[in-house]
Amino acid sequence: MLAGRWRLAKVESALPPVQVVQDHGMEWQHFVDHAFDHGALRVCVSPGKKGGEIFALLVDTRAPRYADFARVVSTDRYATYRDGPYVAVLPVRPVNPELFDTLRGKRWTEDELRERLGTPSATGHIHGAGFFVLEYIPQGLSFMGDQLGPPGPVARNRLLTSAPPP
Repeated sequence: MLAGRWRLAKVESALPPVQVVQDHGMEWQHFVDHAFDHGALRVCVSPGKKGGEIFALLVDTRAPRYADFARVVSTDRYATYRDGPYVAVLPVRPVNPELFDTLRGKRWTEDELRERLGTPSATGHIHGAGFFVLEYIPQGLSFMGDQLGPPGPVARNRLLTSAPPP
């Protein structure tokens, strides 16, 4: 994954055959989940034409092929989380302090955020005509904004949460 810079298109040839692709285009969240080896490896990617960025791996270390993931530890390039035999691996790409201050300093349109940060890892929608959320998981950023009208674009996004910059 690291050699492929966390892009699905760059690592697909090294993966086993995909068995299930689930587009989670729910009202409150949107991402694409790829399952391999009877679900022992799941790869979550950003949606859309410009998507394909891997933002999470979920690995069942009981499968012999993935047992070594039990020993994977967090680094400055990815974070690992464990729960029983499962290991989640997330790329980490925090924004620099200057960009963080810029992002915090104003409201952004969805297009501006996509231009500056790329395709969000996941998008979400809360309550009918409510708020939209853009998640940039590797950067530790979450933006919430309102819509112009169904199904209008997110008009004014405000940085909601963030991992602290380096």
